[in-house]
Amino acid sequence: MNVPERDRFQVITEHARNRLIYNASYLGVERSDGIVLVQVFLSKGRTTQQKQAFYAGVARRMASAMDRFRDAAEWGEWSVIAMYL
Repeated sequence: MNVPERDRFQVITEHARNRLIYNASYLGVERSDGIVLVQVFLSKGRTTQQKQAFYAGVARRMASAMDRFRDAAEWGEWSVIAMYL
């Protein structure tokens, strides 16, 4: 994605169950209280294909790091997120 070295800014926030409001079955994707939201801000200049490849890579890396998920392909959320590019 052509990101400059050391260009990394992260905000990690945890919420109590009653402080994170979400639809447990939005667009037909079932979610639990163990939901993880990832929000990425990109500057102009990235194509839709670059963004989709980036999101797919994030899904794969998260799935391999979290043993309760068997396969990134099972994450229907990522296909939903890609629609909002």
